[in-house]
Amino acid sequence: MKKVNFKNLKVPVGIRGLREGNFMGIDMAESVGDLMYARTSGIKYKRLAEKIFDSKDEIELDDEEIQLLNNFLAMNLLFSNVQDAIELMLTD
Repeated sequence: MKKVNFKNLKVPVGIRGLREGNFMGIDMAESVGDLMYARTSGIKYKRLAEKIFDSKDEIELDDEEIQLLNNFLAMNLLFSNVQDAIELMLTD
């Protein structure tokens, strides 16, 4: 299980921000949930997309959901800074 927060995703402010730890909290729950819903197939992705979209604060992801999220990230559909933010959140 891993706690994640898409409502206050810590997104790096540019490359310098990534390197120096300058992050800005952004609500990405709706955007990530919608994109996952639109660009993936299968009930497991749909449920994860809805879980992210509906989140109000931190949510817990189980190992299977983390793998689904990693597979989604591998599709490279997000801006690089958002992708980096999610990857950092999963490895913390």
